[in-house]
Amino acid sequence: YATRIAKEDEIQQMNLFGEARATIESFTMESMEEYKVENLLKGEKEYLGFYFTGHPLDKYKELLNVYELDKLMELKVDKPHHVRTCGIVGEIKKIITKKNKEMMVVFTIEDHFSTMSCTVFPKEFERLSNYIIEGQAIYLEGNVQLNYFNGNEEKKIIVRDIRYLEDIVEIPNFKV
Repeated sequence: YATRIAKEDEIQQMNLFGEARATIESFTMESMEEYKVENLLKGEKEYLGFYFTGHPLDKYKELLNVYELDKLMELKVDKPHHVRTCGIVGEIKKIITKKNKEMMVVFTIEDHFSTMSCTVFPKEFERLSNYIIEGQAIYLEGNVQLNYFNGNEEKKIIVRDIRYLEDIVEIPNFKV
């Protein structure tokens, strides 16, 4: 519409301070279908840096209420211990080890309130690599530990197992 009006107004360039010949009488836009929730959330995260209208884990709310998973924000590191948590995979960085030239990966996991770094060493990477996809909702098990790097303390999870979040109902001996 704006393009058509601009073409109709032949002297628009000359009217920097004056009035344009064309005026907008009425304006209507075509009705569009709403974006899918997944696409909307992905776009929000990409352009805003955070989720605004919801969170990708919201669709798993019922499932998460049944299973007692650790929340990232509540993980304590007074001593290394086993954790079961879930979140959205982000910031994937593949690394080749110096010693054996094997592939490992470091990524972040994000839940509703916090983000934490996760490390998958070569022994587990081969078995778990197909689960580590940017934006994927996952369930993971591992050990929490505290790292000291350049004077900073950082909590991270050493990953032992990963599953797609919707598949946790199929994990044998999983206690609710």
